[in-house]
Amino acid sequence: MISIPEPSLGAEDFAVYLEHAPGAMFRLGIGKEGQHNYPLHHPRFVLDESAIFTGVVMMAYAAYQYLEQL
Repeated sequence: MISIPEPSLGAEDFAVYLEHAPGAMFRLGIGKEGQHNYPLHHPRFVLDESAIFTGVVMMAYAAYQYLEQL
């Protein structure tokens, strides 16, 4: 786990969902190492598309673990 240096309101509404159903949220690092990474809504924002694979694997594994508990 990596701590982000600046606070983020990226999950401010997520707590409302958790009032109705159990859940979890995670951040997927998509910046490119060694270069300036612009914020999400900046016109020069570019993501490291190789991170998509990591996110898909994480979500698939979470679904697998959930289904194993049923």
